[in-house]
Amino acid sequence: MKAPRSAAIAGAAHMLPAGVALAAVGAQAAYRPLQTGVAVLIGLAFAAASASATPSGSDAVPQRAPIRDRRDRRGRPRGRLAGALVVLAVGAAYFATLSPTTNATDSIEFQLVAATLRIAHAPGYALYTLLGHVFTRLPVADVAWRMNLLSASCGTVAAALAFTLARRLANDPLAGVVAALAMAFTPQLWSQAVITEVYTLNVVLVLGVLACLAHLRRRPTRSPNARLSVAAVPVGSGRTDAVWRLSALTLAGLGFTHHLTTVFLYPVVAWLVLCRDPKLLTRPGDVARSALAFIVGLAPLLYFPWRWQAVNGTALDVPTLFGYVTGRNYPGLFDLSRLPAEPARWGLLRHAIVTAFGPLTLVLAAVGIAALAARRRFDWAVALAAVICAYAAFYLGYFAWDGWVVLLPALAALAIASGIGAAAAAMSLGPTARRSPFRRAAVAAVCSGAVAVSLAHAWPRVDASRGWSGQAAADAALAEPIPQGARLVVHPSVGAGFLYAHHLMGVRPDLDVVYADWPAGRRALADPLSEDRPVVAYGIARDVLPSIGVR
Repeated sequence: MKAPRSAAIAGAAHMLPAGVALAAVGAQAAYRPLQTGVAVLIGLAFAAASASATPSGSDAVPQRAPIRDRRDRRGRPRGRLAGALVVLAVGAAYFATLSPTTNATDSIEFQLVAATLRIAHAPGYALYTLLGHVFTRLPVADVAWRMNLLSASCGTVAAALAFTLARRLANDPLAGVVAALAMAFTPQLWSQAVITEVYTLNVVLVLGVLACLAHLRRRPTRSPNARLSVAAVPVGSGRTDAVWRLSALTLAGLGFTHHLTTVFLYPVVAWLVLCRDPKLLTRPGDVARSALAFIVGLAPLLYFPWRWQAVNGTALDVPTLFGYVTGRNYPGLFDLSRLPAEPARWGLLRHAIVTAFGPLTLVLAAVGIAALAARRRFDWAVALAAVICAYAAFYLGYFAWDGWVVLLPALAALAIASGIGAAAAAMSLGPTARRSPFRRAAVAAVCSGAVAVSLAHAWPRVDASRGWSGQAAADAALAEPIPQGARLVVHPSVGAGFLYAHHLMGVRPDLDVVYADWPAGRRALADPLSEDRPVVAYGIARDVLPSIGVR
């Protein structure tokens, strides 16, 4: 009777996280079926991770990419179930809060560019444009919803990669669950996953590179006084390592074609590759193949020579291409020399991190980096710290109004570290941690409750399922009796709705829709009688004319 009773107690303990997640949501918000359903999935993911078999002692964070043993095989099914539940929870939350319309700022531009194969503002976002064009061909809804779906899909893939990376580094699915959900339900990433924007794809590429590198094994070096053990080098490991290394470099090249901040990852890539294979640079063949893999990743840049002539009407030369893809059109936005005169930037950085994660997650992140260093994964401790510091430093010197979005890879790295910290905490509660289900379940329950609270707080803030109000205003205005062939000058704050309806929905194709701060808009407002067509203004009061350059 003792064994069945112990099994029953263990099962009850491992279901504790599910109950905590539901209780947290119930305490934080009114009854919302969708939100409650996601909370159930979160609790079940933590329960599956808590119940998975986990190595004990120094194996909790392996010295090298682990060679799986029988104990780990027993935990694989539950670990995979935990990963599937994480992806399902994140995908459901993103889909439930997905915007059905276009949005202000860059969303309308990317939707137009992807649908018509034009060229976005520098650096061009070639990879995103090509992927977006594929999504615009889906036989569902309209272009805006399809492009928003691309962002949600990338956010879900990023969560899956975060789970894979943290689980690989900690050799524990609990680390993957904590990392993926902590990252996915930050308001910063979630808000970008429900509208048309480029940043969720950027996180996918960064985590994809790191996940590939996490599969590299440390190459053993032959000691002059000892023989190299055959068992230390698994059969075929060299070829497998080459595949993972080349995949990481190809993704790094793709990252450059998408977002320039990927270059901050390149020193980390070099560090991890050389730590795993210190003699790589002495093998010209491997160096050449690595360089070729990176060049293959740059292939989306061929989009610009293909479409430049058709879009801009001029030939594209090499200096113009180089200047465009390296963002030379944005001089002065990044300037670290201004930081001493802008001490408030440090407060903004702290605010961005604190609003993304609570104190528990930040403490676990510190524990995770320390655990990696203590358990002979110093290379990865340095790598995660370097990613966090590099993107944080760029944010401090990047003086754009939406500069906070460049912090997303740093937030992802913090989430990975917090997952490893949670796994380390679950394994360091005592020598009997593996025998007592309550100890591991207690850590999972605390993390489950924290994630559920974050879900309840972030959901109403990022929920875009009702669509952008500017689209409804534009649709109503275009239904009015506007003169045939008129030049419609609209305020920039609502202009995206007019452009979307006009160019992508085919509403009133006779109109010439321009923003009030465009040169054509300024001329039309300054002297309407000189225009060759009727001028109609929308959303523009007289007192705002000076702010857009009209006297």
